[in-house]
Amino acid sequence: MGRQYPPPVEPGVTPSPDKTIKHKYLPLLLHAGILILGACILFLLFYFKPPSTKGPVELPPVTPTVEQPANPTDEQQIIITLSDNAPLDYNFQYYPPVLYNAKINEGDIFTVTYSFSSNVDFDHLFAMFLDFTAEADGFNTPLSPVIRMAGSVKPNTEYSGVITIVANKSASSMDSKANSLNLSVHPVSFNQPPTLTFTKLEIVKNN
Repeated sequence: MGRQYPPPVEPGVTPSPDKTIKHKYLPLLLHAGILILGACILFLLFYFKPPSTKGPVELPPVTPTVEQPANPTDEQQIIITLSDNAPLDYNFQYYPPVLYNAKINEGDIFTVTYSFSSNVDFDHLFAMFLDFTAEADGFNTPLSPVIRMAGSVKPNTEYSGVITIVANKSASSMDSKANSLNLSVHPVSFNQPPTLTFTKLEIVKNN
């Protein structure tokens, strides 16, 4: 048997590698590239993360709501401007804190302690409880007698006193308009509406 020789190769032609081997590693290279890119992004985010601020967080200031006291001080006064109710007296309906969520009943006894001054002069200041609701016998239904608080009032002069008001009728409901203290002045002719400044207006239920 004679000597065997490899098959002849045509001049200028190089055998090409198996292309299936190159395509076999493409998915692996793609996954590796994605992992490397993700790691780089995480590194950059962690490296350039701004420092966290520790300690208490300052909140904007809160303005407290101050409720008008029943017994005001010089800094917290009750200023009442009476309205013209012609042909009747100038008057003002005040809803006292003692009657919040309550109602006037026949026989209730109230003590009113007050100190006030006026911007105009007038003859008399009166007080009484009134029911202004339609459920009463009629609008402006008296719940007590009229009590005189002061007389011959001069401007910018302080007047003080204590009166007792006894209810002779019950209010129709707990509505504020059904349990109002009506303040009125006489006479009714003024160049400007009378304004009363109370440094004390305390109403106490005694029974």
